[in-house]
Amino acid sequence: DIGSARVTGAEGPFGGMPEGQYVRANGGPVVLVARSLAYFPRNSGDWIQKEVLSVPASDVASVSITTTQGTYALSVPQPGRYELKDLTANQQVDAEQAGRITRALERLQTAAIVDPARGDKELGFEKPDRTVWRTVPGAVYTAQLGTSAEYAGGRVARFTVNYEPPP
Repeated sequence: DIGSARVTGAEGPFGGMPEGQYVRANGGPVVLVARSLAYFPRNSGDWIQKEVLSVPASDVASVSITTTQGTYALSVPQPGRYELKDLTANQQVDAEQAGRITRALERLQTAAIVDPARGDKELGFEKPDRTVWRTVPGAVYTAQLGTSAEYAGGRVARFTVNYEPPP
Protein backbone atom coordinates (compact mmCIF):
# COMPACT_ATOMS: atom_id res chain seq x y z
CA ASP A 1 0.00 0.00 0.00
CA ILE A 2 1.09 3.58 -0.67
CA GLY A 3 2.93 4.94 2.37
CA SER A 4 3.76 1.51 3.72
CA ALA A 5 7.32 0.56 4.56
CA ARG A 6 9.03 -1.81 2.14
CA VAL A 7 8.47 -5.41 3.15
CA THR A 8 11.47 -7.72 2.89
CA GLY A 9 10.79 -10.75 0.73
CA ALA A 10 7.84 -9.17 -1.08
CA GLU A 11 7.34 -10.43 -4.60
CA GLY A 12 8.39 -8.33 -7.51
CA PRO A 13 10.83 -7.97 -10.41
CA PHE A 14 13.35 -5.82 -8.50
CA GLY A 15 15.13 -8.13 -6.08
CA GLY A 16 12.24 -8.97 -3.78
CA MET A 17 10.71 -5.49 -3.93
CA PRO A 18 7.42 -4.84 -5.72
CA GLU A 19 7.63 -2.46 -8.70
CA GLY A 20 7.10 1.16 -7.72
CA GLN A 21 8.70 4.40 -6.63
CA TYR A 22 10.27 4.43 -3.18
CA VAL A 23 11.75 7.16 -1.04
CA ARG A 24 13.71 7.38 2.20
CA ALA A 25 13.75 10.59 4.23
CA ASN A 26 16.41 11.34 6.86
CA GLY A 27 17.49 7.73 7.24
CA GLY A 28 13.95 6.54 8.00
CA PRO A 29 12.25 3.52 6.46
CA VAL A 30 11.99 3.10 2.71
CA VAL A 31 8.34 3.69 1.78
CA LEU A 32 6.34 3.18 -1.40
CA VAL A 33 5.10 6.48 -2.91
CA ALA A 34 3.73 5.20 -6.23
CA ARG A 35 2.90 1.74 -7.53
CA SER A 36 4.31 2.28 -11.01
CA LEU A 37 7.23 4.31 -12.21
CA ALA A 38 5.64 7.31 -13.86
CA TYR A 39 7.15 9.36 -16.65
CA PHE A 40 9.26 12.11 -15.13
CA PRO A 41 9.83 15.03 -17.51
CA ARG A 42 13.37 16.33 -17.82
CA ASN A 43 12.35 19.97 -18.28
CA SER A 44 11.93 21.48 -14.80
CA GLY A 45 9.24 23.81 -16.15
CA ASP A 46 6.99 20.77 -16.59
CA TRP A 47 7.06 19.60 -12.98
CA ILE A 48 7.76 22.53 -10.69
CA GLN A 49 5.14 24.53 -8.85
CA LYS A 50 5.28 27.80 -10.76
CA GLU A 51 3.75 30.16 -8.19
CA VAL A 52 6.52 31.15 -5.82
CA LEU A 53 4.98 33.94 -3.73
CA SER A 54 1.67 35.64 -3.21
CA VAL A 55 2.04 38.86 -1.22
CA PRO A 56 -0.90 41.29 -1.41
CA ALA A 57 0.10 44.80 -2.50
CA SER A 58 -1.92 46.12 0.46
CA ASP A 59 0.68 44.52 2.78
CA VAL A 60 3.62 46.40 1.21
CA ALA A 61 4.87 49.31 3.34
CA SER A 62 7.96 50.18 1.29
CA VAL A 63 10.09 49.09 -1.63
CA SER A 64 13.73 49.95 -2.26
CA ILE A 65 15.39 49.27 -5.59
CA THR A 66 19.15 49.33 -6.06
CA THR A 67 20.69 49.22 -9.53
CA THR A 68 23.97 50.41 -11.00
CA GLN A 69 22.23 53.78 -11.43
CA GLY A 70 21.44 54.27 -7.76
CA THR A 71 18.92 53.43 -5.04
CA TYR A 72 15.28 54.44 -5.05
CA ALA A 73 13.08 54.20 -1.96
CA LEU A 74 9.31 54.11 -2.37
CA SER A 75 7.10 54.27 0.70
CA VAL A 76 3.42 53.35 0.83
CA PRO A 77 1.81 55.26 3.72
CA GLN A 78 -1.56 53.78 2.71
CA PRO A 79 -2.66 51.51 -0.15
CA GLY A 80 -2.68 53.41 -3.45
CA ARG A 81 -0.67 56.36 -2.08
CA TYR A 82 3.04 56.45 -2.87
CA GLU A 83 5.93 58.66 -1.80
CA LEU A 84 9.40 58.78 -3.31
CA LYS A 85 12.27 60.47 -1.48
CA ASP A 86 14.18 63.38 -3.00
CA LEU A 87 11.57 64.53 -5.50
CA THR A 88 11.75 68.14 -6.59
CA ALA A 89 8.73 70.44 -6.29
CA ASN A 90 7.67 69.85 -9.93
CA GLN A 91 8.05 66.03 -9.80
CA GLN A 92 5.47 63.51 -8.70
CA VAL A 93 5.24 59.74 -8.34
CA ASP A 94 3.68 57.88 -11.27
CA ALA A 95 1.04 55.94 -9.30
CA GLU A 96 0.58 53.33 -12.05
CA GLN A 97 4.29 52.46 -12.13
CA ALA A 98 4.59 52.56 -8.33
CA GLY A 99 1.60 50.23 -8.08
CA ARG A 100 3.27 47.76 -10.44
CA ILE A 101 6.28 47.62 -8.11
CA THR A 102 4.14 47.00 -5.03
CA ARG A 103 2.12 44.33 -6.88
CA ALA A 104 5.21 42.49 -8.19
CA LEU A 105 4.93 39.76 -5.54
CA GLU A 106 1.16 39.23 -5.79
CA ARG A 107 1.44 36.36 -8.25
CA LEU A 108 5.17 35.83 -8.59
CA GLN A 109 5.87 32.83 -10.80
CA THR A 110 8.94 31.06 -12.05
CA ALA A 111 9.68 29.56 -15.46
CA ALA A 112 12.55 27.23 -14.57
CA ILE A 113 14.97 26.13 -11.88
CA VAL A 114 18.64 27.01 -12.28
CA ASP A 115 21.36 24.61 -11.22
CA PRO A 116 22.54 25.97 -7.83
CA ALA A 117 26.07 24.79 -8.60
CA ARG A 118 26.42 27.44 -11.30
CA GLY A 119 28.59 30.35 -10.24
CA ASP A 120 27.65 33.95 -9.52
CA LYS A 121 29.68 35.19 -12.49
CA GLU A 122 27.96 32.84 -14.93
CA LEU A 123 24.48 33.91 -13.74
CA GLY A 124 25.26 37.62 -13.56
CA PHE A 125 25.25 37.98 -9.76
CA GLU A 126 28.53 39.88 -9.49
CA LYS A 127 26.65 43.21 -9.26
CA PRO A 128 22.96 42.24 -9.17
CA ASP A 129 20.04 44.61 -9.16
CA ARG A 130 18.36 44.33 -5.76
CA THR A 131 14.78 44.99 -4.72
CA VAL A 132 13.56 44.83 -1.12
CA TRP A 133 9.85 44.80 -0.21
CA ARG A 134 9.04 45.48 3.45
CA THR A 135 5.55 44.58 4.57
CA VAL A 136 3.33 45.99 7.30
CA PRO A 137 3.26 42.59 9.09
CA GLY A 138 7.10 42.55 9.15
CA ALA A 139 8.08 40.18 6.33
CA VAL A 140 11.01 41.39 4.24
CA TYR A 141 11.34 39.95 0.73
CA THR A 142 14.63 40.53 -1.09
CA ALA A 143 15.18 39.76 -4.77
CA GLN A 144 18.56 39.84 -6.43
CA LEU A 145 18.39 39.85 -10.22
CA GLY A 146 21.31 38.48 -12.19
CA THR A 147 22.25 40.01 -15.52
CA SER A 148 22.22 36.69 -17.41
CA ALA A 149 19.14 36.39 -19.62
CA GLU A 150 19.57 32.85 -20.93
CA TYR A 151 16.58 31.33 -19.10
CA ALA A 152 13.19 31.47 -20.80
CA GLY A 153 13.89 34.98 -22.01
CA GLY A 154 14.06 36.26 -18.43
CA ARG A 155 16.57 36.93 -15.72
CA VAL A 156 17.73 34.67 -12.95
CA ALA A 157 16.54 35.75 -9.50
CA ARG A 158 17.46 34.80 -5.94
CA PHE A 159 14.95 35.47 -3.19
CA THR A 160 15.37 35.62 0.55
CA VAL A 161 12.63 36.14 3.10
CA ASN A 162 13.20 37.47 6.61
CA TYR A 163 11.11 38.82 9.44
CA GLU A 164 11.71 42.16 11.12
CA PRO A 165 9.17 43.16 13.76
CA PRO A 166 7.24 46.29 12.73
CA PRO A 167 8.12 49.49 14.63
